[in-house]
Amino acid sequence: MFRVSSLLNIAWIVLFSFLFIELSVIFILGFVMTLALISLKLLKMQTSRRWLLPLTFGLYTGWLMIATVVNIASALVKLEWGRFGVPEDIWAMIVLAVSVGLVILVLLRIKNAAFPLPVAWAYFGIYQFLNAPDGFKGEYELLQIVTLVGCVVLIGAAAIQLYRNRFQIIPVQSGL
Repeated sequence: MFRVSSLLNIAWIVLFSFLFIELSVIFILGFVMTLALISLKLLKMQTSRRWLLPLTFGLYTGWLMIATVVNIASALVKLEWGRFGVPEDIWAMIVLAVSVGLVILVLLRIKNAAFPLPVAWAYFGIYQFLNAPDGFKGEYELLQIVTLVGCVVLIGAAAIQLYRNRFQIIPVQSGL
C-alpha cells in the first residue's frame, strides 16, 4: 500500500509542478485515500510502544487532506468555474466549513489524534494571511472568524480523540 501511495505522490507532484492541475486532482485524491487506508491498517497493529508511525502518517494524511482541498480549488480557478454565482468569500467559508466536517468524519474512522492538526495549522495560516499587511489586511472579518473557529474545532477534535485513545496517537490494541 505504501508503494502505491509513493507512486501516486510522484505522479501528483509531477503533474501539479507542470501545471496539469486538473489531472493532478485525480492523483491527489488517490494519494489521500491510500494514506487514509494505511492509517486504518495501523489501527490493527498498534501497541503502546509504537507511536512514531501513527504520528507521522496522521500528520501526513492531515496535511494531504488540506492539500487536496487546495488542489481542487486551484483546478476550479484554472477552469474559471463560476461558483454558482456565490461570492468568493462566502464560497471560501462554505469550503472551510465542509472541510472541517470531512476532517472530523475521517477522524472518526481512522481515530488518529494527530490527523486534524495540520489542517488546524493551515486554518491558522489562512487567518494570519487574512490579517497580514501583505495579505488582505483584515478585509474579510467573517472569513477570519470562520478560520479561527475551524482551527479551534479541529484542535478540540484532536484533543477529544487523544482522550478517547487514552492519550495515545491511535487506540492501543489489547493483546499485541
